[in-house]
Amino acid sequence: MTQAQAWLRDGKILAIKRSSGFHLACDARNDEAIMELRCRKRRPAKPLAVMARDLEVANEICRVTAAEARLLLSPEAPIVLLRMRTGAGLSPALAPGLNTVGVMLPYTKLQRQLLASGVDVMGCTSGNRSGLPAVNSDRQALMELGQIADYFLLYDGSIEQLCDDSVTFVAAGQSQVIRRSRGYYTAAITIPVRADKPTLAVGGDLKNAFCLVLNNQAYLSRHMGDVVTVESKRNLIENIVTFCRELGVTPALVTADLHPGYYSGRIASQLAERFGAVRHPGVQHHHAHLAACLGENGLVEGAIGILLDGTGYGTDGQLWGFEVVVGNYANYRRHYQLAAVPLPGGEYAIRNPFVTAVAYLSFFLGRRGEQLALELFPQYPSEVALTKQLMAAGVNCPLSSSCGRLFDAVAAILGVCHHNTYEGQAPSELSSLVPWVQSFDSFIPMENVTSYPYIIDGAEINPAPLLEAIIADLLAGTEIANIAWRFHETIVSMVREAAALVRAATGLNCVVLSGGSWQKVQSYAPR
Repeated sequence: MTQAQAWLRDGKILAIKRSSGFHLACDARNDEAIMELRCRKRRPAKPLAVMARDLEVANEICRVTAAEARLLLSPEAPIVLLRMRTGAGLSPALAPGLNTVGVMLPYTKLQRQLLASGVDVMGCTSGNRSGLPAVNSDRQALMELGQIADYFLLYDGSIEQLCDDSVTFVAAGQSQVIRRSRGYYTAAITIPVRADKPTLAVGGDLKNAFCLVLNNQAYLSRHMGDVVTVESKRNLIENIVTFCRELGVTPALVTADLHPGYYSGRIASQLAERFGAVRHPGVQHHHAHLAACLGENGLVEGAIGILLDGTGYGTDGQLWGFEVVVGNYANYRRHYQLAAVPLPGGEYAIRNPFVTAVAYLSFFLGRRGEQLALELFPQYPSEVALTKQLMAAGVNCPLSSSCGRLFDAVAAILGVCHHNTYEGQAPSELSSLVPWVQSFDSFIPMENVTSYPYIIDGAEINPAPLLEAIIADLLAGTEIANIAWRFHETIVSMVREAAALVRAATGLNCVVLSGGSWQKVQSYAPR
């Protein structure tokens, strides 16, 4: 152990065994060590978590409220998203472009011993090569992590169950789980409706988790990650089969996300055949968001759902993601949505927010928007020209009404982020500019901050006035942070107005909020 502590002080990267897998870790205050870990892991910008020696160290590097401290010290010992303190001495390469970092405390004896002396905070990431499942044995770790780790810290005993660290945050005094895994996933969730037959929901391709429902008990899997490689597909199937066997249940109905291009849908069909089960045609992504939030909160009746995320395949073939609906477990109806915009190149635009920005400017502001795109992105003349050509021809331009893509466009227009190297990078970096809270659990309003204009026309929320106003502020030299703040205020204003209109039309007062984009405006949720 003394030698391992010395290696950490010397800037080395360790592969540290735990009962649920491996961590790759190094000194979180050492820039060179963090950058080397990123290089070897091929993880250029996605934030790393940190493991602090104790609560005192956690409070030195971040602002920690009482509720956040209780969560850090809880038996589940999750990663808790916290606001970093300036001058805390952490490497800026831990979470580039962000003012938050995920913090956890040691939860094994080995981790506590390792941090007892010398390095007091480690930068951590999961023990796997990018795109591959986590390693599950000493032998596999030595083979697959040998090109990443300088040294291995092992012990006798096997890895009982692969499981990532859970990720949480606190809002309005209540803990919210972003990634439900170690410490959480073994507990069944009681839901207020009953399934008349054992039902397996395979989920989607991104940030996958599957679920087996028996009567009114929902058994949710650990976080499985993205289903994008041959290994991850095989891993998902093996875990589902093992999960069902351990519960002693054979599913009679199998479903998955409605997206026709998702591997999870094909896996659901394979498993339905394997189990002799009925293959349900699929569940629309945002209906699943609505139902999940209803179930988690024990709600029986229908509600207004405000569902904001990056991408969800809609029943009309478009990419939804800014949905104001009314619904229950059985059905739903859209009332309002963001006006759709063509996404030139589809996934290419998602990976390159400047392309989405060009699309928004050109589509909503016409010729003036096209000229603005050339002025804002002079380094991409050929890409801007190609984007306009694709839009004019209507070739490979799926329509998107996604909140995540609007965040992408605004982040690119403001020069915050032109390329997403991980999912949600541009929205995360845009939100980090907003100085609205000292921690996730305390809201600090800014005086005289008003939302930008927008138009609700029929069932559509038109962002053209918003774009015009942002451009005007940008050209007038307004601070980027203030523009970002007003943009976030505008998102809140849009959903509050739409929800009020739905309440007036339906008489419903219950509102559920779900979808990944709420992580970007979570401090506003109580409003």
